[in-house]
Amino acid sequence: MNSIEYIDLLSIQIIKTSIEGIDNDLFLKEMNETDLSIDEKFLDNKNHTYYEDQRYPFGKSESEKLIKKITEKVVSILNKPMSLSEIWTLTLEYGQSVSIHSHKSNRFLDQTEYYSIAYYPKAPEGSADLIFDITACNTIEKSVSIKPESGSLIIFNSFLNHKTNRHSNKEEKRVVVSANFHPENPRISFDQDWSAYHRK
Repeated sequence: MNSIEYIDLLSIQIIKTSIEGIDNDLFLKEMNETDLSIDEKFLDNKNHTYYEDQRYPFGKSESEKLIKKITEKVVSILNKPMSLSEIWTLTLEYGQSVSIHSHKSNRFLDQTEYYSIAYYPKAPEGSADLIFDITACNTIEKSVSIKPESGSLIIFNSFLNHKTNRHSNKEEKRVVVSANFHPENPRISFDQDWSAYHRK
């Protein structure tokens, strides 16, 4: 027997799609009319990106419509019930970038069940790329760059490290909506029962 079988160990996908039926200009207007500042009590936490982020313009018509559209798209693509847990915005001006981070939480038993999104109401020419850094076994590294477009939606596992390069458009800002989704029925039991090995 001289056959060769290739068996995949890791399969991680990033999904790129779009959202239809959103007036991005109206959404940006609602952002501009809203105080999006993060409460000062959060800003001392240097282990989080609060210092880069802005709040979401809740309660505005197009903003609430966008939440509904994003949720519908995530549920449709993942083909399972998912709920929005957090949503926020981030605006990059010329020369700015986003530091590397993930949305992983130690509260999740199965990290692969949790997803995050990036939606771009405004991504002009020269917008900073969304960059994913993939590490496996602390040795295999890969970097994948996605060029954002206005109206595009990126869906990815929350545990993935991501960042941007610098925004290079001097005239126009890059605006992104970020959000986290959790499964409505998360796995709460461990895969294996190790009690056979406990001290009696």
